[in-house]
Amino acid sequence: MMNNSVSSISKVTIPVGFLSLILIPSYIILYLFIWYFKTFFTSDYFIALFPLVLLGLYLLLILIVIIEAKVILAVINRTGKEGLFPAKGSEYAVLYWSLNSLFVGVIESLLDKLIIPKGVSGEVIYSLFGGKHGKLGFISTPLADPYLIEIGDNSIIGRDALVTGHYIVHDKIYIKKVIIGKNVTIGAHSTISPGAVIEDNVVVGANSFVKKDMVLEKNSIYAGSPVRLIKKNEH
Repeated sequence: MMNNSVSSISKVTIPVGFLSLILIPSYIILYLFIWYFKTFFTSDYFIALFPLVLLGLYLLLILIVIIEAKVILAVINRTGKEGLFPAKGSEYAVLYWSLNSLFVGVIESLLDKLIIPKGVSGEVIYSLFGGKHGKLGFISTPLADPYLIEIGDNSIIGRDALVTGHYIVHDKIYIKKVIIGKNVTIGAHSTISPGAVIEDNVVVGANSFVKKDMVLEKNSIYAGSPVRLIKKNEH
């Protein structure tokens, strides 16, 4: 039951009206850019280079949205508080999480249109929105709450795994950082809940569910829903 509930709320649904409101500054800047270079856009070169120009404008839109997101989130800059909050409350932690999730969703949607592999877009979004990542790791899927996820060296997040720093139950939201140690492998389609601590050299099997605030001890292999210790990891 908990596995399904966490999965269902970890992808933020962006209302069309709110999405349009977020993108208004980006559209204005893009329009001013086109207006400033209107001579080029009415020339024969524009027709000849139309596909490249279209791609360039789309990339510019993504860049503008990223800058807009970074500025707004920097102004709020309240990420440290963790715990259980009213989902519709005025806590800065909830406001920051809401805006962070919305911008992550917008940029993820924009990058999807470029047919970028999920692993690449996941790494980009994770780095842009405050995720802490060790060396030589690999994230094969976008993560729900980058600023609430810390990943150590040489760790791998499998395809379509869900690692989230929040879940919502009724009218409450629980926000807490997930810590993933070094040399950790999280199998495909697994769910890692907020507050989970996965110590070094741990393997989490595919389709597994790690409950909130659960600690997976180092040098071990876990699997199941919820996970249980299978055996010690000898490698």
